Formats: sequence, structure tokens, C-alpha cells
Amino acid sequence: MSMSTRRRHPGPIKAEGISMPRTLILLIGAACVGVLGTVMTLSPAHARLSFESCQALHERFPHGVARSAEAARQAVLDGAAMPASGRHARNVYIANHRLLDTDLDGTVCED
Repeated sequence: MSMSTRRRHPGPIKAEGISMPRTLILLIGAACVGVLGTVMTLSPAHARLSFESCQALHERFPHGVARSAEAARQAVLDGAAMPASGRHARNVYIANHRLLDTDLDGTVCED
């Protein structure tokens, strides 16, 4: 078989003038932009950590915020409603405890 009669590989599959690998890359890129846009839209409201007063904190956390699940249980045993606990609540506690945890019990703005 000579070089001129050898069949050549047809190359990438074309879909309306765009090669499939390029189309796949474009689709993945568009999906990433969509996901990042959603995350960036949701993050600012959820990420608020600092509050000026218990009244401002109660708008987001009606029963206050505990530094740990143990501190939240202790607040309930002391007669308060169950404050928020968990990773985000702990971060809120850390950002506000110097100003708002006046009784130093590990719970900020418990009611």
C-alpha cells in the first residue's frame, strides 16, 4: 500500500463546525462558571459573622449561638431555648463572644 492510497484517520468528530473536544471543554467551562456564580451569590448573606448587638444577632439566630453542642445543652439545662450550634454557629460565637457573651457561659445572646 502506497502513501497516497492509505486511509487517513478522519480526525475529531465535527458537530456544526466545532470539534467535539472543544465543545466538551466549552460545556465544562460554562458549568463551572454557573456553579461559581451560584456559590458567590449565596455566600455573602450566609457568611455574616459579626453582629453589633443581641438584637441584630437574634434576627439570624433567634435563640442565640453556642460555642459547642455541650454549651448549647447547658443553656437548655439553665432554662434557655436551644441556641444554634455547629460549625457556622461556632464561627459566629468566636466573632462575637468578647462583646456579647457577658456571663461567659459559652453561649452568646441566649434567651
